[in-house]
Amino acid sequence: MMMTFLLVVALLVGGVVAESSSCAHDGKEYLHGETVTVGCDQCICQPGKIVCPDVPSCPRNCSYKEQTYEHGDTWSSSETCDKCTCNDGAVSCIAKECKDSCSVSGQHYDIGEKFMLDCETCTCLGSNRITCDTFLCPCLFKNTILQHGDEIEDKSGSQGDIVYRCTDGKLEISHDGRVGK
Repeated sequence: MMMTFLLVVALLVGGVVAESSSCAHDGKEYLHGETVTVGCDQCICQPGKIVCPDVPSCPRNCSYKEQTYEHGDTWSSSETCDKCTCNDGAVSCIAKECKDSCSVSGQHYDIGEKFMLDCETCTCLGSNRITCDTFLCPCLFKNTILQHGDEIEDKSGSQGDIVYRCTDGKLEISHDGRVGK
């Protein structure tokens, strides 16, 4: 009985030692001391872990805003003017203010460039400052263009007439003559 107990303990301990001296990578088991390829690096299976060189033999590329950069590349972001660097798959950026451009609603504009913002024509002054023409947007009602402040009467309803007013691109009810309103 004692012999059986010792044999079971020896098998269990042996099994644990054997398990902890192996490694797994990408669904494959490796024994202690075996070479494991991770990326393009040649690593070694140590008890329970994979040990790779401190300096990768072929550093990984970086992906930043749908662009791919190689290890060591440095670039400036056209949208934010940040200076960025790729280091073995990791992007690090130093924030810088764009002096000759503007960023509005996720769009980048160069100094002096004109763009539409709602119904207004705007100009980039640089350092994220813009100036816009004051213009109130028109409205469209049943193929009729209304200028800001114009009213139009809709007599198409069977329950009464409604008067709409154009207020900076939005139609508002200024008079509701429908029954029950």
